[in-house]
Amino acid sequence: MKNSKTLALALAVVTLFAFAAAAKTTTAAKPHGVTVRGTVSALDEKGKTLTITPAKGVAEALVWNDATKVQNGPLANGETAMARYMRHDGKNVATVITVQRPEAPKSAAKTPAKAATPAKH
Repeated sequence: MKNSKTLALALAVVTLFAFAAAAKTTTAAKPHGVTVRGTVSALDEKGKTLTITPAKGVAEALVWNDATKVQNGPLANGETAMARYMRHDGKNVATVITVQRPEAPKSAAKTPAKAATPAKH
């Protein structure tokens, strides 16, 4: 009888630890989106696909759909762009694509030159 009580107590302790361990092994939340910045190295408007190649790292092949927002567009090969995308059905689906237009060079502030005054003799 004493052995059965000890066995039951040990089983209860093991079960308690198993439940505690299972509660701690939750999966980490997946990110809701990924960002890539780089040069548009391939563009197929009919197929709604593009590839963005960052300066450092791996090129990302993306697809877009009617819900994708294109900002500062239109898209073109060679443009610098930033895209936010999510993984869906094995594809990188762009949610936002922003074309990064180069800033116009800031010209030096033009101040009118002072008129030369004739020297007095």
